[in-house]
Amino acid sequence: MIAPAKATSRYYAINNHVQCTGLQSFWNNNEVAFKNWIKHRDISKQTKQAYTNALVGFFKDNDVYRPKDFRKFKLKDKESRGLRNLFNFCEDEEIDILAGHALDKWRRFVKIPKSGVTEVYITDEEVQEGYVSCSDELKILFKLLVCSGNRLIHLYRMLQRFDEKKVVVDEEIAHYPSSEFSSGNKRTFQIFFP
Repeated sequence: MIAPAKATSRYYAINNHVQCTGLQSFWNNNEVAFKNWIKHRDISKQTKQAYTNALVGFFKDNDVYRPKDFRKFKLKDKESRGLRNLFNFCEDEEIDILAGHALDKWRRFVKIPKSGVTEVYITDEEVQEGYVSCSDELKILFKLLVCSGNRLIHLYRMLQRFDEKKVVVDEEIAHYPSSEFSSGNKRTFQIFFP
């Protein structure tokens, strides 16, 4: 048996043939399996779709042969998170080598940007302006949003499934258990209101 020509990190040998392949080829062969895998992740449907769309868009125009090739890309948040999920998919499928490189090496070059809390301080006047500009149908939701400090999606779910028996009143403050409205990393426990 004759050994193939020297395989660089960009090429690898299969059945004595030097093959050139990158992540794009891996994605094209595993896109459906990845989509089935991500369906079962504990993240919102919108986030799953955003990661998948980011990967589809990224691999449409780009191929990466070596982990260090990611240095030349300015990855968007969803692209980097989608790629990290792709690597998690590989790990779950017991794929240790991806395009000729260890999975851990790929992870080192795809960093997830730190997402900090954005602090926005609005004045009492701005809150009053917002309330006045709301239609009458939205005023109660506006009050609930401002008083509780909860996410709009959690308040919306509470109103959809509202059960008066679940309201707990303690003197002038009331709260409603809301943990069932949590999704992914967006947790909620109680919704307080006057």
